[in-house]
Amino acid sequence: MRPRGAYLLAALLVSLSLLAVLASSPRVIATVSPVSVSIQDFSFNPGTIHVVIGVNNTIVWTNNGAEPHTVTANGGAFSGSSTLSPGENFTHTFSTPGTFGYHCAIHTFMTGTVVVIGTGTTSTSSSVTTTTSTTTTTTTVILPSHSGAGRVDEPPELM
Repeated sequence: MRPRGAYLLAALLVSLSLLAVLASSPRVIATVSPVSVSIQDFSFNPGTIHVVIGVNNTIVWTNNGAEPHTVTANGGAFSGSSTLSPGENFTHTFSTPGTFGYHCAIHTFMTGTVVVIGTGTTSTSSSVTTTTSTTTTTTTVILPSHSGAGRVDEPPELM
């Protein structure tokens, strides 16, 4: 009987330890916040952005370089910027799902893409698992499904 009691005590201690870890683990909270794009060294960084309507669908492009640049939508898909001098920024909020390409009208080789995911009735999930010592924490983020053609394989950047 003695080994059985030791196993029960060990199981109880492990359970209490897991409860303590779960109670203190960080929570994923989606907040409405802008996504930043740096314009520098004749490129947009990051070059491709994934955003979700109502979560982080406002983009702020900042010219961190020494040359003037623009944010110009391919085919006029959204209202672009005027010429941005070094240090200036341009902000746009996307309200329609889709994939939007853009470029710098001054330096046409500079290109970028914004993938806007709309809200929908179905969803996909993305899980992130981190392991520290012997404790494993899994965080699941539920993302609205892409309502356009095709499938979005990369999760949006959540700020």
